[in-house]
Amino acid sequence: MNTFWKLVEKSTITSGIIALCLVITSCYCVVAQVAMPDYFLMALGTVIGFFFTSKVKDEAANRVAS
Repeated sequence: MNTFWKLVEKSTITSGIIALCLVITSCYCVVAQVAMPDYFLMALGTVIGFFFTSKVKDEAANRVAS
């Protein structure tokens, strides 16, 4: 349980949930053939980029610390 709260403090859980919600919404729009606005696609790209960039930074910091 300590690991969960540490991830919440670092916003890993929060950014993951936001990214997951946007991906699920975009998948629904594709399946339902609903047009997605440009601002939604830009937000999706930004959030996904932020999420994976933070993962890469954390991994690099762990390598340096080891």
